[in-house]
Amino acid sequence: MELKTFEELKKKFPVLASYLLLIIIFAFISSFVMPYLSFLNETVIFPNFTLYHALNVFFFLAVIFLIFQIWNHLYPILNFFIEKFYKMLPGSEKVGKRSIRRVLYDIAYIIIVILIVTSIPLSLSSFFEGIGMFFNLIGLVIIFFLLFDIFRTAHFVLAGKIQELNHKLSKK
Repeated sequence: MELKTFEELKKKFPVLASYLLLIIIFAFISSFVMPYLSFLNETVIFPNFTLYHALNVFFFLAVIFLIFQIWNHLYPILNFFIEKFYKMLPGSEKVGKRSIRRVLYDIAYIIIVILIVTSIPLSLSSFFEGIGMFFNLIGLVIIFFLLFDIFRTAHFVLAGKIQELNHKLSKK
């Protein structure tokens, strides 16, 4: 599912927030409540596997499931923001959405971001304390978006090539 408007995007946030809240609750239970349930070690389900272990496995699997659900809801949001972000970059109108050229542009933008993030804090550090960390965080977010776009574009290109090869092989 591809998000096209901010209204569709707004519908994703409550679901994401509820999943994040559930992860926080499970983390709280496994960190603070489970140590007080050590008496469950006396209830053996299988040899060397007690009810305490079963609850730990349940919480672990629940958190893994919630992480996958969060990713399923976060992926369209990341795609939406990357498309908006990519339209702001100069030269992006020349590059197709799913082309190797876009990957090369992304690599060039990553190099530019690294150069900017390393040079600006050096020149501004005498005026503002902590400005380097601020620029590093912004640079990391931009690099994350660009890396995500590189891998997504590479996936689309590879999937397209595999479908073409599959189509050619199925004709023979």
